Amino acid sequence: MAFAGFGFLALYLNAKLKILPGIGKRDDALEYKKTEDDSEPGAKRTTHWRLVVWVLPWLMAALIAGSKVRDGWHHPHDVLFGALMGTVFAHLAFRCVFRSVYDSRVNHLARK
Repeated sequence: MAFAGFGFLALYLNAKLKILPGIGKRDDALEYKKTEDDSEPGAKRTTHWRLVVWVLPWLMAALIAGSKVRDGWHHPHDVLFGALMGTVFAHLAFRCVFRSVYDSRVNHLARK
């Protein structure tokens, strides 16, 4: 349940903040910081705080799963299978609510 809930939250934050590149065009949607050490002219990157915001739900789910193993409630393979299943259901639920999961052009728009 933790990976399903927090996974959906991470996908939602990805859609609203445009963190992962996806397949859509990202030039208009994000603010980028150019650095002098970029090897390619015009290379762009996401700000660090957005990555931290996206990783926090996944980290919370992993901490909950780890605590279940440490406390002896579940075996590691149970937790691993549950994490995989929760992640799949998070993707399915997100796809039921929004138009796409990773296409940054439409993943923030609700299905009609």
